Formats: sequence, C-alpha cells, structure tokens
Amino acid sequence: LGDILKLNNITNVQLRSRPRQSQGKLKSASRGCCYDSYIMGASDMADGSLDMVSVDGRAREQCLKEAVRLVKPEGGVLVLDNSVRERYKASMRENIPESWIKHEA
Repeated sequence: LGDILKLNNITNVQLRSRPRQSQGKLKSASRGCCYDSYIMGASDMADGSLDMVSVDGRAREQCLKEAVRLVKPEGGVLVLDNSVRERYKASMRENIPESWIKHEA
C-alpha cells in the first residue's frame, strides 16, 4: 500500500504497522497475545484528529475503541472490516456512539 501511495503522490495518508509482541495484556480474540503496541499504535494522536480510520487485521474489538477516539466526531468516517461478524457486535454497541450513521454491507 505504501508503494501505491508513493506512486500516486498521495502524501496526506500515514500508514502505521506494529508487530505482535511476545508479552503484553491486550489480546486478539482469534490470535491470542499480545497486541499492546498494535492496538495503541496511534495513542500519540489527538482525539478527533482524523477524517478516516480503517480497522482491519487483528484485535479489531480492541482497535475499534481506539479508532472511535481518533475519528472526528462530526463528519469523520470509521471503516470496520467484516463488521457483520457476530463477535464484533458487542464491541460496536459499547464503543460506537448511537448518533453515528451505520452502514453494514
């Protein structure tokens, strides 16, 4: 993806990648321990500072909470890959404000 962004001279996108750790507290439901740095990979960014956040990969339930914090509350977009999966429903209810428009496809 980084190469595609460079090739098309897209400079207003920041990609962040964090490897799984051997120790930590935050887990992925499907892959186990440990995803602390992965989940908190944008903890240095301000609340409501991003126009769009995409959650895809491991530990989505945990990443969703952090993503909601980062998305602009008015006009921001949050994409949760595979949001129709049953295991994400509780996290969506707990973390996504009721006032947000939701579309599942």
